[in-house]
Amino acid sequence: MARIFALRSVLRLAWRDMCRHRARTTFSTLLIALPMMALIVGATLMTGAPPMRERAVRSIPEGAQAVITATAVKRDGNPFEQPPEGASIWMDEITQQPASEDELKRIVPSSDKLLPYWDSEQLIAATATGLQPGQVESAKNSSIGGTLAQSGTGTARLCEAGAEALGMLLPKLSEGTVPSNADEIVVTSGLASRIGADIGDTITLIAPPFQGSYSTNGRIAAVIQNSQRAWRISGIVADDAISKAWARDGWMSGMVAHDGGAGVDRHYLVVGDKPITWRQVKKMNLLQTVAVSRHVLTDGYPNASERYPSRIDSQALLQYAVGFIVAVAMGVALVLCLVTPAFSISVDQSRRTMGLASACGAGPRDVRNMFGLQGVCSGFAGGVIGMLAGIGGIYVMAPSVIHVDVHEIPQVIPWGLFPLVVMTSTLIGAFATWMPARRAGRMNVVDALRDRPDGLERERYAGKGAGKIALISGPMLMLAACGCAVTSMRVKVSDVSSPGVLPEGSGTSLVLLVAAIVLAMIGLVRLVKGLIVIYGAVGRSLPLSMRTGLRDSAEHHRRFVPATIAVVLTMALASYAMVLIGSTLANDRSMELVHGQSHVILSAEVPVNDDTDRMVVADGIRKLGDTASFKDHQPIYALAQPDAESTMNLTGKAYDDIYAQYPTVKALLATELHCEVNERQQYGQDMASAFDPNGTPYCVNWSKSYEAVGYTGLSMINMDPSVIIMSADAMRMTGFPNAEQAARTLEEGGVVVGNAAALREDGTVTLQVSHRTLDDDGNSGSEHVVRQSVRKATWMKGFYPLAMSERTARELGIVNLRYVGDIAALDHVHGWSAIERLRKATSDMPLVNMTSQRYQYEWATDADGAKITLAPIVALGLLALTATVVSLLLSRTQTIRDMTTMHAVGASPGFLRRLGLVQAMTILLPGVPLGMIAGLALGCYHIAWYRRIGIDGAWLETVPCWQLQIALAITVIAAGSLSAWLVTSPPRNLTRRTID
Repeated sequence: MARIFALRSVLRLAWRDMCRHRARTTFSTLLIALPMMALIVGATLMTGAPPMRERAVRSIPEGAQAVITATAVKRDGNPFEQPPEGASIWMDEITQQPASEDELKRIVPSSDKLLPYWDSEQLIAATATGLQPGQVESAKNSSIGGTLAQSGTGTARLCEAGAEALGMLLPKLSEGTVPSNADEIVVTSGLASRIGADIGDTITLIAPPFQGSYSTNGRIAAVIQNSQRAWRISGIVADDAISKAWARDGWMSGMVAHDGGAGVDRHYLVVGDKPITWRQVKKMNLLQTVAVSRHVLTDGYPNASERYPSRIDSQALLQYAVGFIVAVAMGVALVLCLVTPAFSISVDQSRRTMGLASACGAGPRDVRNMFGLQGVCSGFAGGVIGMLAGIGGIYVMAPSVIHVDVHEIPQVIPWGLFPLVVMTSTLIGAFATWMPARRAGRMNVVDALRDRPDGLERERYAGKGAGKIALISGPMLMLAACGCAVTSMRVKVSDVSSPGVLPEGSGTSLVLLVAAIVLAMIGLVRLVKGLIVIYGAVGRSLPLSMRTGLRDSAEHHRRFVPATIAVVLTMALASYAMVLIGSTLANDRSMELVHGQSHVILSAEVPVNDDTDRMVVADGIRKLGDTASFKDHQPIYALAQPDAESTMNLTGKAYDDIYAQYPTVKALLATELHCEVNERQQYGQDMASAFDPNGTPYCVNWSKSYEAVGYTGLSMINMDPSVIIMSADAMRMTGFPNAEQAARTLEEGGVVVGNAAALREDGTVTLQVSHRTLDDDGNSGSEHVVRQSVRKATWMKGFYPLAMSERTARELGIVNLRYVGDIAALDHVHGWSAIERLRKATSDMPLVNMTSQRYQYEWATDADGAKITLAPIVALGLLALTATVVSLLLSRTQTIRDMTTMHAVGASPGFLRRLGLVQAMTILLPGVPLGMIAGLALGCYHIAWYRRIGIDGAWLETVPCWQLQIALAITVIAAGSLSAWLVTSPPRNLTRRTID
């Protein structure tokens, strides 16, 4: 009972101390709340995904039990492993017949019925074609070109269904009526305004020639190609964002029936009283059919054992483990180093109070509990405040970062994390006060009452020996951390392992990773402590204000060391984030072929043929001339290829004869590379050797190989995008650093390569011309080599794999070319704002596609992307700035007593301001550079791990974003100096020290 009464007294004393030092209590609570808020927001933005189950439910029309898609995936006896929410992508076999309606009826309840519907690919929408509603004609290339030359054209997608299904699929109309017959159609307001149509007008949808690109609708584009049909607009759906139309079945469905339907995905609505269960869904999966059931998503969601196993790539799992370890280490260190300074200063503030309590009978445990309870209360309050602030931050950032609607945000918030956050913050508050409370419990009562340092401390820090020890041990610990880091990168980790299991050997590497981070943090603390302790020794010959400030920092190191560590950790976190973001964008850039800043590529949004596409592009250039003047424009071509439709039924010699007319050409590697070929894993040339002329190529898995690079800026047409045919003038427009040299090479009959490993020491490459063949079993066989040729070459970093002039292509026997578009050079380098204006102007031209350089900055792709990528950098920068200012203000609450005394004995206001600035500089000058160095080192180490794993690319570059790093450092130092200058004005009250 006596212990309880004593605890009540301790609680009263702790609460009195917290209320009396409101500034310290507020700062410490906020310093706990800020990381907790960042944890909640970061966890949501990094791991939160749009609520796919709810979206899947909304995708099922009202009144339907399920939506079924019978795919044309090859049936091999294995089920289509779909999640309950459906599947997003699959690879159809163009000769495979999807599951028939009769097969599906044997699985769904007998009382339910299947209502088919069809979705088209991109169609051309026009008003002035001369067709009457219901009229169907063949769309020849010449007639399509004439239609595109007129005004009132756009692009659209069509949904076609029977009357009952159409009533379910149609959104709510803003005006007009639903189609009452096969001659009427409903369009979105976006499509109507784009083509200048209204209710009662006639609209024609034209299916352009098939260009070889398949989607989750299968061969539908190939089946309906070169056809057009007219309707009368009967209603409009209020949606300006998309161009879509809905009509009764008959046009697409009739052509699919006439074709036979092989390779065309079938879509059905299941309508009836009985639901579709997960068991029935799995039966349909055996027919390579995807089903999204309302019952499964709402009342009958399968548990983990009933769902198909999710196969997590082991390399991806290792990458997640590395990121998790770094995030946890930084988070825990950040919170502790932000909160501990507040309670360390609290011990100094309350020394006389604790001395009086001890003199009145309080024991060391009571003194410790007084501070421990303050930490628990501050931690709990900080967790609750951080939780509430995190919810607000999620509502602000989630819509733009993870693309969820406001009403979906409650479903992505990790509610289960909140109790853990409050518990963690409470434990962190208690742990952060453990060392200060321990020191308070061991204080000397007489020294506390006289308000002077403990005798033990005076003896321990009378000289600079402790500072030397700390200065030596700090670098030694960081050297040990470097050793662990290097060793972790050298431990062999298996490339192949079972899905969902960390690769063999990774455990040792991860342990070394943890050791490296922990040792580095301890080394930083020791180094900072050593620097501050020896301040008093190195400042003896300096002016009085500087000497006094440095000596005060050394004597009160327990006040200044935690504050400096807080600056170091927050700066390190912000600097680390910049390295991670800059390197991630550089990795994305290396996985795409980029363009220069001085030009754009214009192509047809819906390719038809060379003549029509040229006309569309020429019209686009003419219209865009009002937005930006073009100095010149030149056509670019690619190697034409036959589409799969024209060759899918060919065998043997007929197949070989077709592809012999469409040979391909590639630049062979200077050093021949033989990569393993097996069913489990594909391999290719590493990315680094393609970007380094001095590199040696080696085999890597396909995901991080040079062959996986994307060809941006080229429409999906029947061509080989790895080979570009262009003139020397077109090459000069690219804006690459060595564009002039590359242009001269083209003029001399040479080629330009984007793969540095193909270039030999004498500046030439070997070109191989070949075409596809079939083997005896009717499968695609090896390439038939037609000829080889040695040509002079120029390497252009980041360009397409191979470029040559039209004359060189014909010398190699390549005669079938496909028009891609025009490369248009701006009159002068307009900068990104002009390109943004061009991009917006192009968005109003639905038939024209514009591609330009997307990577404007090291830290962002474009102005819109900067809003997303800069958000965490700005947030962490503000955290570093806030932590710096708060640390300075906390230190100020203790130094105000000394300044009051100095002012009372004659110190001038200028002297006090200089003293305050010196004390601020003792925190900022070591804290900011050390934090930046630590963040850069951790960022480089993390990217080195990514480079080693290579799951999302080759990670060739480590980009520190120096402009942002320097800007952050200057901002933190300037803001800290300004705050120190503002708060070091002479105290007004000289009658007593209010701190007591």
